[in-house]
Amino acid sequence: MNLSKLLNNNVEIINDDFETVCEYAQKGDFIFFDPPYDLL
Repeated sequence: MNLSKLLNNNVEIINDDFETVCEYAQKGDFIFFDPPYDLL
């Protein structure tokens, strides 16, 4: 199976704050939180 088919199947991208994203999370979900960074 190629990567694009895998990523197009049942994927949801949420761009929101940490607490809001955690409210959506369900058992078995993979969640990536981009760490905060210092502004230049």
